[in-house]
Amino acid sequence: MRRSNQILRITLLIGLYLQWQLCSAAHVEVKLKSGSALEGNLLAEKRDQLVLDVGYTVLLIPRSEIERVEKGPLERDLHSEISKADFDQTMHGSGLYLESDKELQDQSVVALSKQLGPAVV
Repeated sequence: MRRSNQILRITLLIGLYLQWQLCSAAHVEVKLKSGSALEGNLLAEKRDQLVLDVGYTVLLIPRSEIERVEKGPLERDLHSEISKADFDQTMHGSGLYLESDKELQDQSVVALSKQLGPAVV
């Protein structure tokens, strides 16, 4: 009985530690010398590499490949929200569905694919 209590305590402490580590990871955007960019949670900064959690895997990025690291793009995006008054001027409706005040123009499939193509991943 006593052994199971110790195992439970150790498991809880490890879980709390891991949760604290994940919450304390800073969200960063890493610009590479190749022109690419990566966004994720910075888990560790080592002398020769960064450890970046991109959601589905953890990447080890050599410092020799990094142009710059911008900290906190997610937080900047969250704080740049539009005000409620600005939102109410452009949108109307209630609940889950909203409608734009702007009339949408009919466009051909070719025109729409040129306009929306870069947004499709």
